Amino acid sequence: MMNATKTRLSHQERAQEIAKIGIWELDILASELTWTRQTYRNFGVPEGTPVSYETFLDRIHPDDRERVSKAWEAALQGESYDVVHRIEREDGTRWIREKAELEFDADGQCIFAVGFDQDVTQQIEAERSLKKAEADMRAILENAADAIFVFDQEGRYQYVNDQAVALSGFSEEELLKMNISDLSVREDRE
Repeated sequence: MMNATKTRLSHQERAQEIAKIGIWELDILASELTWTRQTYRNFGVPEGTPVSYETFLDRIHPDDRERVSKAWEAALQGESYDVVHRIEREDGTRWIREKAELEFDADGQCIFAVGFDQDVTQQIEAERSLKKAEADMRAILENAADAIFVFDQEGRYQYVNDQAVALSGFSEEELLKMNISDLSVREDRE
């Protein structure tokens, strides 16, 4: 039975590593914060180092520290805690998403919190790359010397550049409500 438990824990830890998701618990009454191995990895803190809320705050990027602190204070008042922020590690800046559930006593005081942290750096970087590519493509389309009409499978216009607007004689808003058949002659519609 002992081997099955060790294997299960090993698989759980491996799953956390694959997803880059760490788990933490904060016992407020005992002033005790515990991190899983992956949380140590996510924050770039040597495993086994004693951790505290201050350890956590010290890793947060200075520009994000106040926002994260305010989110935590709001969570202590009963709001949800779900925040994305940067952290500073020896190997550079990383992005972390954290979400937690807090437990309150009968007087409304927070006594315990459990949460996860996930390294979302790759997703953030991919979103930024996509936004940049979209902006670059839009600049190319806007500055093209030719009229550009983009339509979907049903022939509805999805995008038109300024040259397309000038060529058609319709406004951009009008064109985006139209279908390709509205501008083509009967012989060209097929």
